[in-house]
Amino acid sequence: MRCLPAILLLLTASMATASPGAPRVPTAAVFSADGALIMAQEHRSVRIWRRADGKLLHTLEADPMFRGAVTQGVVALVGDKGPEVRRGDGLKTRVLLKAPRVISYGRAAVSGDGSLAAVPYRADGGAGDNDTVGLFDSRTGAMLARLGLGKRARVLGVVLGQAGRLVLLFGDGPGRGALVRLYGLVGKRRVARRRLNWSSKRHKTTYSAALSQDGRAMALGAGQELLLWTLGGKIAGPRKTSTAAIKALFPPLLRGPGVQLPGAHQLTFAPDGARLATLHAFGVVGVATWDVKSMKPTAWNARPSSGGTMRGAAWGEKGGLWLITAGYGPLVTLHAPRGNGFGPVRVLVDLDPLHAP
Repeated sequence: MRCLPAILLLLTASMATASPGAPRVPTAAVFSADGALIMAQEHRSVRIWRRADGKLLHTLEADPMFRGAVTQGVVALVGDKGPEVRRGDGLKTRVLLKAPRVISYGRAAVSGDGSLAAVPYRADGGAGDNDTVGLFDSRTGAMLARLGLGKRARVLGVVLGQAGRLVLLFGDGPGRGALVRLYGLVGKRRVARRRLNWSSKRHKTTYSAALSQDGRAMALGAGQELLLWTLGGKIAGPRKTSTAAIKALFPPLLRGPGVQLPGAHQLTFAPDGARLATLHAFGVVGVATWDVKSMKPTAWNARPSSGGTMRGAAWGEKGGLWLITAGYGPLVTLHAPRGNGFGPVRVLVDLDPLHAP
């Protein structure tokens, strides 16, 4: 596969922007599901800002490995005592999730309404790929369910619906390729009932997944294709399109003969569900927008030349696409939308403790 060497060259170029004295650890940054908040971490410093005006809302101490998610008034992360939720006034209430003690956990997720948290882990407690997702009540820490993708399958991620009624697991398994399971939660105890079980040997793996805010659509970045399901009373799908639809817009390095195009490694629905943003090549190439109804690309923007690797994209109130980038140092940059692209830097976030307010 010639895709990986090309991506590594682009990653090297991205890393070259880091200052000589910067720690050689990538800064992690994520948007909340509604795009209103930004959470970023370097070392043991976790900070949360409001996107609209860049105001710093919270500063937390947490485990050095960034594995968290944020929504209004609730943060799910992996701390020094294991998975936990911070909530309440000033996020001062700490709820330890009743998860098994294991060597390591995957990235935590939180539902848009803050009622649920989910954490991937390996059921036998050993080292290696995650194969189980624990689903928790974020108020009490109680485990509600243990979910997975089947025997010998690895879980690469979990997505929780905005209203805490849908749970989406994605990953892959030997001999089965890409794997996806969608659960609906019913009753006061939120019992998980499987709504969709999908696999594809042709797609090999599932890089990313997203649920629309109204819970009516599900998108996957599986192999080199973008797939879409509608989730009304009856699940319909998948409709699909290939990343070849935007091939001419990739850098020349990724367009040569025999080069496998990078798939969609991060997906974000617009609030109205009519558009979808996809980040490609693990944040070092660019971001595309798609019309959900036609499944055709409507715009492409290359990664901004400054700020490092693209960590996430979010839709603003006026329909523009915001972008956060971070490199191998203490800077997290927020890029504002301008037309079909990104305008001047709106907010510059500095995680260097010497520069902290």
